[in-house]
Amino acid sequence: MLITGGVQITGGVQIIDFPGIVYSSSGSLRLSGSANQYVSIPANSAFTLGLNDFTIEWWQYQTGFLGAYDAPWCYAVGAVTWSTNLFYVSCGTNGLTVAIANGVSTWAWIPTVPAPTLNQWHHIAITRQGTTWKLFVDGQIKAMTSGVTANIIAQGSSMLIGAATGNPGGTAPFNGYISNFRLINGRSLYTYNFTPPPGTLTAVANTAVLLSETTSANVLTDTSTNNFTIQANSASASFNGTSANLSAAYSTTNFDWYTAANYYTLEAWVNPTTFTGWASNGQPTLIGNMDWNTANNFWSFGINGTGNVAFSYAASSGNNIITSNTTVTANTWNHIAMTYNTVSSVITLYVNGVQNTTANLRANVGTFLSNVSSRLTIGAANNTYIAGNVAGIRMVKSSTTYTANTVYISTFTPSTQPLLPVYNSGTPVTTLLLQLAASTTDTGGFNNTITNSGVTYSYNNSPFTVIYSNVTPFTTPTIPSQVTGNVLINLDMANYTSGNAWVDSANGYGFTFYANSGTTYPGAPPVTNVGTSKAYFSTNNTWWAKSNTSSILPGSSTNYTKGIVIRGTNTFAAPFGSGYALCSSEAYDTFLYNKGAGNHMTGSSSYSDVVQTLGNVSSNQWYYMSVSCDFATGWTFYANGQLVGIAAPTAAKPASTPVVGATQTVPGVVGNIAAAHIYTRTLTAAEHLQNAQYWLSRYNGSTPA
Repeated sequence: MLITGGVQITGGVQIIDFPGIVYSSSGSLRLSGSANQYVSIPANSAFTLGLNDFTIEWWQYQTGFLGAYDAPWCYAVGAVTWSTNLFYVSCGTNGLTVAIANGVSTWAWIPTVPAPTLNQWHHIAITRQGTTWKLFVDGQIKAMTSGVTANIIAQGSSMLIGAATGNPGGTAPFNGYISNFRLINGRSLYTYNFTPPPGTLTAVANTAVLLSETTSANVLTDTSTNNFTIQANSASASFNGTSANLSAAYSTTNFDWYTAANYYTLEAWVNPTTFTGWASNGQPTLIGNMDWNTANNFWSFGINGTGNVAFSYAASSGNNIITSNTTVTANTWNHIAMTYNTVSSVITLYVNGVQNTTANLRANVGTFLSNVSSRLTIGAANNTYIAGNVAGIRMVKSSTTYTANTVYISTFTPSTQPLLPVYNSGTPVTTLLLQLAASTTDTGGFNNTITNSGVTYSYNNSPFTVIYSNVTPFTTPTIPSQVTGNVLINLDMANYTSGNAWVDSANGYGFTFYANSGTTYPGAPPVTNVGTSKAYFSTNNTWWAKSNTSSILPGSSTNYTKGIVIRGTNTFAAPFGSGYALCSSEAYDTFLYNKGAGNHMTGSSSYSDVVQTLGNVSSNQWYYMSVSCDFATGWTFYANGQLVGIAAPTAAKPASTPVVGATQTVPGVVGNIAAAHIYTRTLTAAEHLQNAQYWLSRYNGSTPA
């Protein structure tokens, strides 16, 4: 059918492309800001945004602010000051900020809005369309600007999720969960306010990277067609073996290991590059009440010069050392721990969670010693310095039982997540907690001041891993039923059995399948999943169906709604082919949908055409397309339940005979059709969405047909 003399309706709502609704639950990345955990993706030309339209989006659940500029995402780590690859998002005590440099000496755009509420899921999206930039929070435009032409140059370094630009390991870490990060290069997916996707995102056209976290197995998998390598990162403190150490003023209350009626645990992760320097005069030098430049050592814990875990303590009767039977491994992360039970007077050493050595101190050793004149020192004693990396030092000291304080009483599996403070009835009993990940802050609750003398940080060397969490932004939905009331025809391929007949389940109208143009060749179309709720027929401008009863859609001014479940398999330029989706044999009420143009034609003896540019669709993806005609108020067009176009009212029309996959008797779809229906009333926006949720839950689901 040749469309001529059309009336172009302008000013309608336009939203470009809607991914199919996928009702499968995603998990998330658990990012501990205190351990400087983040995810990096190597720089790639696929991410070079240039002057392109783009969409960057994710879900975030922030559990707390670590600073003013906690960063869920940045375009390139270590970007040059004011270069246009200096592009990041921060969400801290200063608010939610998008920052993009102008390439000269300032920011091209740097809006700040209130930070989303903590401990709740929020959808964040940044888009550019032409020179218009928008920041969305939970689908609502929170900031917008026009006329910004920043040419975002190639990254030159990795993209980060969970940290911001700065030093090689990133700064301003994000604390919480991030799910379904997606970058689309070449398309602005969201133009106006929208409802955030209710399920796992899919790799729509132009998706450069997508982390959907659907299982623990693919938590670090790019599910876009690019399948880029995703690297999990976490930091640790690096000791150079020649001068680096940490220290704090010694507190007998906080640090003495032998306080009466107390239970004590001291633990750490260590990765020694060599065992030289990890002991002085046979005494371990990881942590203790000792001097870095003298032989004073009142107690110390760590490993010795042969790699054995050891605890040394001074008493009035002399010095004593307890040593493990097994050794740690150099250039590998090892967990070491010691516990002391003042009730039983037993010290126990653990090597990688295995209870290794116990020693009963009931023997007459005299008075245990410490000295506030010497400091609590980490990494050095008597001018001897450790070489390697250290993370997660925790000291717990409490007057209640072992089990009440989650310390170790038998063999255990060391946690590969950052250690947390321990509490006794709400009171902190973690007298020291150093994550040693880009910070020497004591987070145990006692706020000990740590002096750093030359300790640096390694940003790809840590025992703590970014893990999959089943914390998800998506609730398991209650899938609604199909909308009822004034249903004229309801064609569902689930009801197809065989042959050329397709029967409407609402009123029993029969439809016949035909091959090619005209009604000369009735026959059985190719049907996939026959007899199931995922059945559909395929057509390549070949198969279509026509009502056996003429003029069943009333004419005059009867309002109506049409809907179709369709998937295009044609080229990117025209996924549905001509897109003759749900039309009529008289060429009235012709509903077309294709890339860049969704058209609805209606009329009487000569039709007046309604033409709407509704946006792009993707190949090989199910869509629910629907349109309502109200002869008083006008036309409304929907894609996957979202309003994408409006048009003014048109004149009344004669009754017509529905056809599916064709117009008149000319087939015009390349793809698959699963269902089609007509109501003799207009549906509300909520009803269009309800139908979309019903049909797409059947044909997308967790495993799309």
